[in-house]
Amino acid sequence: MDRVGHGRRGGGRGPAEAGAVSPDPTGESPSLDRASDGARSGGRPGLTPWGNRASDEAPALLGNWLSMVEGRLSRCWHLTLCLDFDGTLAPIVADPEAAAMPADVERALRALADRPRVDPAVVSGRALSDLRERIDPDVTLAGNHGLEIARGDSEWVHPGAAERREALERAMADVAERLASYPDCRVADKGATATVHHRGADAGHATVRAAVDAAVADEPGLVATDGRKVVEVRPDVDHDKGDAVRELVDDRQSEAAVYVGDDVTDEDAFAALDELACESMGVLVGRRRSAADYRVHDVDGVRAFLEWLDDAAVPATGGGR
Repeated sequence: MDRVGHGRRGGGRGPAEAGAVSPDPTGESPSLDRASDGARSGGRPGLTPWGNRASDEAPALLGNWLSMVEGRLSRCWHLTLCLDFDGTLAPIVADPEAAAMPADVERALRALADRPRVDPAVVSGRALSDLRERIDPDVTLAGNHGLEIARGDSEWVHPGAAERREALERAMADVAERLASYPDCRVADKGATATVHHRGADAGHATVRAAVDAAVADEPGLVATDGRKVVEVRPDVDHDKGDAVRELVDDRQSEAAVYVGDDVTDEDAFAALDELACESMGVLVGRRRSAADYRVHDVDGVRAFLEWLDDAAVPATGGGR
């Protein structure tokens, strides 16, 4: 099956009819904006390859394409809905410990978790233990970029993470020492991975990245990657958010997959959607160049999309198997 891309728009409800449009907190535009925004075209029906877009073009606004999305998803028996946490379900805040889903986002996610043909999953760089403290237990959790996955009573940890645990501890101790003169930098040990936060710190990204690179160079088997105001350190194993999405979709044998995220680490998940043997759609939160198919403005736009999914009742009870 194809990516749910920008093909010919059909009938059905738009976002206003679906009750999903609400004022943008910035006051500039609705959360699921319908304004013309350079929709992609070309390729086979339903597929919008990256090469058909200008290098500086952001994905099209999701609100322009909800009728088509509804038509495609309504034919599917089961939907795996994957979402990042920070910047997607919860606003980005200066103190990561203070991050929380707004009440209306939490209600919308819980409503979808109660649907028998929708399997919501949070795929985050946060530790699995951290996610458990913030998210409804009925939601599947993939922590540490998918190195840990918990669904119900079952839990899986990538074996490479356990093997490199001691090396990670040594590297983070080294980073803390190198950045000791920057007290606003914070090293978060997440078990399978670690994160060095520098939002609001005097140390710029280049300084933090140099300290992390120096520490990681002394510990084979670890790799550093950039995030939003963070540098992540993880086991050098071939596993990322895209692998987590593939595992979640395959486990449920879903006929449709949607991934919603804002971070550069979510690009692995957007890219993985092309490899799935099901309908799939990537939604970027924010505006930048991305492999996602569509975008929404912010966390409130995610809330509007979740409410639209629930109101549109897709997958339909009569579709699929």
